Amino acid sequence: MDIHHKQEFEICFKKGMAEREHMHQNVELIYVMEGCIRVYVLGKCFDLKSDDTIVINSNHRHSWAELEPSHLCVIRFDYSMLLDNMDKKLIFFYCNSAVENSDYYDGIRSIMEDLLSECAVNTDMMTFQKKSILYRLTHYLTSYFMSDSVSGSDSEKDFRIEKMIQYINANYNRPIPLSELAALLHMAPTSFSRFFKKSVGLSFVEYINNVRLHFAMEDVLYTDHSVVWIASTHGFTNASAFCRRFKALYGMPPLAFRKKKSQIGELTQADENDQEFLKKYLRRNESGIWKSGRAQCVSFCVSVKNGSLWRIPWNKSICLGVASELESGRMQEQIAEAKKDLQFTCGRLLGLFDEKMNYRENHAAGISNYAHIDNVLDFLVSQKIHPVISLDNKPQSVMKGINTFVYEKKPEMIFKSLTECVGILDDFLEHIVHRYGMGEVQEWQFDCWWDEFCENTMGIPGDFPDIFSAIYKTVKRRIPGALVGGCGLSPAISKDKFFSLLQRWVLQEMTPDFISINLFPYSRVDVSKKLEGKRRHTADEFYVSEIRLCRNMLSSVGWENVPLYISEWNMSMSQRNLFNDTCGKAALMARLMGHIGDSVDFAAYLWLSDYTGIYTDTRKLLAGGMGLLTADGVPKPAYYAIKFMGLLGNVLIHREKYDIVTAVGEYEYRILCFNPKDLSYKYYTLEENVISRQEDIFENQDLLEINLTLEDVLDGEWNVKEYRMAPWRNSVFEAWQEMGLPDDLSPEDICYLKRVCLPSVKYSHIIAQKGKLVLQQSLRAQEIKLIRIYR
Repeated sequence: MDIHHKQEFEICFKKGMAEREHMHQNVELIYVMEGCIRVYVLGKCFDLKSDDTIVINSNHRHSWAELEPSHLCVIRFDYSMLLDNMDKKLIFFYCNSAVENSDYYDGIRSIMEDLLSECAVNTDMMTFQKKSILYRLTHYLTSYFMSDSVSGSDSEKDFRIEKMIQYINANYNRPIPLSELAALLHMAPTSFSRFFKKSVGLSFVEYINNVRLHFAMEDVLYTDHSVVWIASTHGFTNASAFCRRFKALYGMPPLAFRKKKSQIGELTQADENDQEFLKKYLRRNESGIWKSGRAQCVSFCVSVKNGSLWRIPWNKSICLGVASELESGRMQEQIAEAKKDLQFTCGRLLGLFDEKMNYRENHAAGISNYAHIDNVLDFLVSQKIHPVISLDNKPQSVMKGINTFVYEKKPEMIFKSLTECVGILDDFLEHIVHRYGMGEVQEWQFDCWWDEFCENTMGIPGDFPDIFSAIYKTVKRRIPGALVGGCGLSPAISKDKFFSLLQRWVLQEMTPDFISINLFPYSRVDVSKKLEGKRRHTADEFYVSEIRLCRNMLSSVGWENVPLYISEWNMSMSQRNLFNDTCGKAALMARLMGHIGDSVDFAAYLWLSDYTGIYTDTRKLLAGGMGLLTADGVPKPAYYAIKFMGLLGNVLIHREKYDIVTAVGEYEYRILCFNPKDLSYKYYTLEENVISRQEDIFENQDLLEINLTLEDVLDGEWNVKEYRMAPWRNSVFEAWQEMGLPDDLSPEDICYLKRVCLPSVKYSHIIAQKGKLVLQQSLRAQEIKLIRIYR
């Protein structure tokens, strides 16, 4: 009859101490929460730093010492529990992140984050939640790190050591002559005895007796069996020998030990210092460290010979901002750095003819002063960025949400009449041709925006198709090679108006070089003179259906061959939405861009920098802005979603919900993998500017396992280079949290963030056999990876 329940798991925390050499039956996991330690196992040493893990197998002699002040979490798994559940006689783990850098260790780190957070809340008791996480950890270890052989050992000596330890574990409860084990390893008894003592640190007899004591300990603790029964069951010659050896190891006789331990129900040991340290894990989880869930597995097998050419429009253009803001030295510095890195060729400008540019007084005709406009255009030309000039009078505002504003400036009347517009535009075109040359300006684009609310274009009253035709002729007369298009509506906002405009527009003599639309996840609630709407689901199907609707409308009026441009796109219009700063948004962007692919001809992300949304309430580094960069120029995760997409090859081999496989010639493949999570119902029930916790807004945090087989590749060794953007490792949001969320950052702080918020890089090799190359990837929630496979 059981005396009390067997402890399947033991958790303890160790700080500021070393562990002398010892061994035990249970499997032990050591997780370094902070600092650095050196672990010795069977004569080998390994240096583990923060977030590293090592598993010590049953009855392996080991010890550890600090290399710097450290805090550890040590978990012991009952060995018999593992054997029973796995239906095995022997279990061996090869788990040591100090010597290998597998993606599977990220899964352990994720589960440990959950466990430590639970320990921070319930330190001194084994809760159901805690036990659930421990079972999940056990499942993960047995799924990815358990081996039937010593697969992690590199030498014959290592194999022999493990083989004899496993043999003793399996046969400890009967007499094992030294000669029997020596014969198993094909060694002479005297040579084996010396080899054993040197390898394990104990004599053959001492080691077997220790193993027997460890196995006997379970019956001492968890049964009411007699000492005689326990001794005979576990291989001791008599009860006296058992009691003598037990007292020598544990300091008291077996029955006294049983009585003492039955009175101590402690499963988790953590002092006040441990509790204080663990609170940081609780804070990290509350602030956005990702909790892992189930592991979703997907497998693909594709031939590299089945590729087709495709265009990637997503990194060709970016909305840089309102022209008056681009005179800022900070903005120009950010644009120059982003141009070098992202390699975009076009930059969209808004408000070029805004009154802030001071090119004329009121609506006066005659010679204009283009000094401020030249400052902006000179800079873009010097950076080899072709301007996409938006001919607009858009309201300049910073939005909290679809119907609320931080501030709002109403649209101004740029031109009172079409005659005035054409005259100023013609003068401006003549000026830029003279200043930059025809070869440069014919690469520019002009995009006319129709204000559907006030039903005018730059303040000019009249029907848009008539105004567009006059502007089109003016531009083409001066710069025949420039592209002229426009509209700027979103069908999600006004399908009827969009289609009605197309029906009138097609009657004009001039066919636009492109039709531009805006793409945001919002829809109109009612028809009014301002944008009153509601948020739409950010799933890819919404965007795809909007593009399909546009294509169908264009086809129905006979313009099926007119290119479709997304002049502005984003997944939120709010400049105060926490979602904009997360890796979750970046992963959703990657999925969206992959899903839409090349079904559009051009796309410009809105905006490059959060500088466009700064106001009196934005002293902090992050305020939920729409930019790819913070206002100080630190790249956000969305920045790398755009960058990774632009680095893909021009031959599409495979595209699914979680990956895009492309080729760059015959000897290089580039793969983009991502694990996005859809936004939850909580996101849509909260105002965009009041979201404060990342875990409140995503549906789940499940892991993703991708097994990808490329067929028809060249046999032999291939190089693999991985770039990873992940929420717990590279995100500016988490890096800023680690700094303590300071309001005021020095230039040195900004430089530090720019250094640490780069994608991590990992090199490895992979072998292709029989024309097949197998790639396995493990991605945590919101993670993105760009993988280059090349020879």
